[in-house]
Amino acid sequence: MTDDDYKHEIANRIKYIMVISGLEIIGLSKFTGISDSHIYSILNKRRILTNKVANRIGEKFNFDGKLIFNLNIEIPNSIAKSATLKKFLEDNKLNYYYFLSNRAERKGRLFIENILLGSDFFENPKFTWEVSEECVKYGRHFSSNEINGHLKYLVVKKLLKSKKAKIKLRNGKEGARMVDVFWKPNLHISIMVDESS
Repeated sequence: MTDDDYKHEIANRIKYIMVISGLEIIGLSKFTGISDSHIYSILNKRRILTNKVANRIGEKFNFDGKLIFNLNIEIPNSIAKSATLKKFLEDNKLNYYYFLSNRAERKGRLFIENILLGSDFFENPKFTWEVSEECVKYGRHFSSNEINGHLKYLVVKKLLKSKKAKIKLRNGKEGARMVDVFWKPNLHISIMVDESS
């Protein structure tokens, strides 16, 4: 694994902490006392995560911050139950810009953008139902219509590309219906698509 790959994985783990805790970058900054510019730099891979910052995050969420560096161990979901976090959420419930989930219509898009796009999930073309199943693995449940809308929004933002393709059914077989399939823009893929779309 290259240094860039490792920075990418660390950034994904920080994003995952944000999703579990429900905090936007500004909220994570206020909660941990780490500047938002520092957090941005880690997420954008311009800075490395130091032991000091990892320990600060761990201290606030009540887990060993060194776990962030170990890619073989999952970030514990129990961080969402941290007493310090609960107090922060209660004390700041009116500061809507601190939180990922203060507007329901943004939750799915932010989850897909911050977590799934940051992983290798979209390295291969995905159908809406596949995205839905991946969200469920993280404990996130959104309707197919919600997810499809979020994916199309990410296409508009040029974070994803899409084309029409014959749907792949859950049993692995190809269906007759033409639906959207989504993938990262930088990929060179060969997929049977409807070029007329």
